[in-house]
Amino acid sequence: MKTLFLTTVLAALTVEAFTQQLNIGARFDASAMKWTFSDHYEVPIEYPFTDGSVKSLWGFQISLPVEYRLNNWFGFQTEIGFAKRGFALKLSGYEQGCDITATAKSTFRYFDFPLLLKTYLSHGTKEFYLLAGPSYSKVRDAKIHVSVTASCNGDSSSDSDSQALDLDDYPKTKTDFGLYGGLGYSKGDDRLRVFLEGRYYYGLKKQSEEGADENIYNRGVMFSAGIMFRVLHK
Repeated sequence: MKTLFLTTVLAALTVEAFTQQLNIGARFDASAMKWTFSDHYEVPIEYPFTDGSVKSLWGFQISLPVEYRLNNWFGFQTEIGFAKRGFALKLSGYEQGCDITATAKSTFRYFDFPLLLKTYLSHGTKEFYLLAGPSYSKVRDAKIHVSVTASCNGDSSSDSDSQALDLDDYPKTKTDFGLYGGLGYSKGDDRLRVFLEGRYYYGLKKQSEEGADENIYNRGVMFSAGIMFRVLHK
């Protein structure tokens, strides 16, 4: 009976201490992501185009982070996020005295689920920390927007069109798995903190289909701002 009583008290104290270290918040990201192709990949170019390149697209992500602060130096953070990412294929050429440019923007909307280890380099009113960990993403939907512009003797005309992508035609793009790494700064007290972060996402799962000549990965940088507040404060 005595052992049971001590075990119950210890468990209650552990739960209370854990609850005091539970932080939740909100985070908004601006991201510059793109598909990274293998070194031997060449942008497909056909007449009248003579040059082409793959560019990053600015996107966004909104997340709800939950942090389990173990002590002054370490913590775990999991998030539920909604992200928009993509890339742009830009082509340029010349035909019959006209400069022609075309841009195909492919955008994907994801649900993102990272699990991060946070290491605090300092603690107090102002804190710097490192974070790293894996992330699993699932695509909700995707679309492609194509625009073409022709400039002839000072006059220009353009046309554009958008359509949804059938993800069943690109099964490899339905999910993604990669690693986050970054640096953050927060300021505040035990009740409320505001933070700024910079992260890099390194995609590990190929987005190219089986049998494709190139290997494609989703990679890029993210800049974040947000708030965190403690669920219970004494």
